[in-house]
Amino acid sequence: MDQLPQAVSMYKKAVQCNPNFDVGLANLANAIKDMGRVQESVQWYVRTVSINPNFPEAVCGLVNALGGVCDWRDRGAVGSKPVADRHGKLLGPPSPAADGKLRAGLMGKVSRLVDKQLDKGMAYGRGVMREAASLDQWL
Repeated sequence: MDQLPQAVSMYKKAVQCNPNFDVGLANLANAIKDMGRVQESVQWYVRTVSINPNFPEAVCGLVNALGGVCDWRDRGAVGSKPVADRHGKLLGPPSPAADGKLRAGLMGKVSRLVDKQLDKGMAYGRGVMREAASLDQWL
């Protein structure tokens, strides 16, 4: 915790060198949030997500930071809970997406990113044992 100010300084230098460095921006946002400056971290998460909308750490960080400052605009939901749109207007539950899941807004985006990561995790290493030997050989 005592090195967070130095981390913030280094991440700011990194994003000055490359303003589109999504990992540096997300880490800067995380460090600022960890220092207790949640409201300030939001702008860095927003910037990161605008550069890389499918960066899970940035999207999740943004959702958490916005919740930390009670900004529910476009938070969305997963399931049958009511959602707030990007203007803060309360709406009914989201409509089913193409995959049949009820999800909207940033929480819907988090849900889709998690599904994608789980799919990649399940596919990792698939078929490796079959390449090494047949089922009969393994048994």
